[in-house]
Amino acid sequence: MADMVIPGILLGLYAQMKLMSSRLMGAIPGALLYRGVTVPDRTVRFVLTGPAGGCYDVPLGAEADPGVAATTVVADVVDLCRGAAARLAPGELPCTIEGDPGLADLVLAHIDAFARD
Repeated sequence: MADMVIPGILLGLYAQMKLMSSRLMGAIPGALLYRGVTVPDRTVRFVLTGPAGGCYDVPLGAEADPGVAATTVVADVVDLCRGAAARLAPGELPCTIEGDPGLADLVLAHIDAFARD
C-alpha cells in the first residue's frame, strides 16, 4: 500500500510545481514592468527540466514574435522557482544560456520581483 501512496503524492507535487512554473512564465513581463525595466520586444524561451518541467516561449513586449526566441534559458524547474521566490540569487541559478546572454541576465535579475517574505 505504501508503494502506491508515495507515487501519488509525488504526482500531486509535480502537478503543483507545473502550475507554479507556468504561472511564473506568464508573470515575467509584468515582473520587468513592476521593476521599471524597459521591456524589449523580444522572446525568451525557458526549457525547464525535471519531472514538472516544460518549454515556454515568453514574449516580453507587445511586438515580440512569440515563435522566435532571442535567448534560451535551460534550468531545473525547482531552481528557477527558488530564484523567483528570492531563495536563490540570479547569479547562483545553475542554468545554461543560449543566444543573447544580456537578455537572459536581464530577465533572471528581475524574476524575483513579486517575492515577499
